[in-house]
Order: sequence, then C-alpha cells, then structure tokens
Amino acid sequence: MVAVKGSCPVMTFSVAGTMIWMDSTTVLNGLSCAQLVNGTIVRVSGFRRQDGSILASALSAPHAVTASQSSGLAGSFRSET
Repeated sequence: MVAVKGSCPVMTFSVAGTMIWMDSTTVLNGLSCAQLVNGTIVRVSGFRRQDGSILASALSAPHAVTASQSSGLAGSFRSET
C-alpha cells in the first residue's frame, strides 16, 4: 500500500495502482490500524466502484488465516481453507 491518507478507520491508499477506500465498516483481519502505513502488504476484499476504485469490506495481512475463503470467476472458483 502506498499514498496512505486519512486516519483509521477512514483512509484511502493505493494498491497496485488501484485506489482503495476504507471506512468504519471495513474489517481488519490480522492487521491493526497502526500497521496501515506506506509499504504494508495487504489483501483487499471489497466492491469496485464506478470510478474503478474499491470500497474495502476487509483488509487482511497476507499471512492472516480465516475460516474459509473463495476467489475466482464464476465457473472457476478456488477455495482456500
């Protein structure tokens, strides 16, 4: 994450060139607000907005373990448990 602006929980930052918005509804998995600084590696789950940015529903540390995760396009899902 780069170009971090705002203060937790209302922040914007960029990941791989995509603007990410987070708000008070964004869930932090394996991360704390103090860790949300330039250079932190995060996994973002959320909803793409019309302008191409993402409203984050969850941020996770790459090593964070959740009960079950699925990702992929319809018809070709990959499950991570």
